[in-house]
Amino acid sequence: RSGKPISTPQEFAEVSSFDLSSDGRKVVSSRSDAQTGDSLWVTDLERNTTSRLMFDTTAIFPVFAPDGEKVAFVSRTSLYIMPADGSGKAEEVLKDAPNTFLSQWSPDGRYLIYSTAGDLYALPVQGERKPIPLVAGKPNELTGAVSNDGRWLAYLSDATGQNEVYIQAFPEPRGKWMVSV
Repeated sequence: RSGKPISTPQEFAEVSSFDLSSDGRKVVSSRSDAQTGDSLWVTDLERNTTSRLMFDTTAIFPVFAPDGEKVAFVSRTSLYIMPADGSGKAEEVLKDAPNTFLSQWSPDGRYLIYSTAGDLYALPVQGERKPIPLVAGKPNELTGAVSNDGRWLAYLSDATGQNEVYIQAFPEPRGKWMVSV
């Protein structure tokens, strides 16, 4: 928080997407390495070690669960969840979701927030995994983020002809306020 580096992660070729665990101790990333190709990796910032989480070369947009125990990610046209320590297999939680961008795991751990085809959704992690539309139709919306108290959703929309930030109530979508100019 002071802006001073606390560690320097090991070098690697290219990171396409990443997420920091809520305790700030680990980073999960989709990265490309000359020796091993693309895949998901977990870096322990305290020990300065990096380990491969999985060997699927299409895994992107990883996000940690709030407790840091699981990681969700996109692979090909599906969303998956797996243990963050690599101890188990990835579980497909939503299939037939092409062009999906996974934004966040809600702070209460109940939903995965994602966008696809210009619409924003919440996917319940438990029970019936039926996507809940948060903002759908024209214009395009993406990059949803739920506030720490779980009451608000911020997202980008091109309703004005350029990307602006909006907020609305969450998880019940009510109201809509533009907060950027």
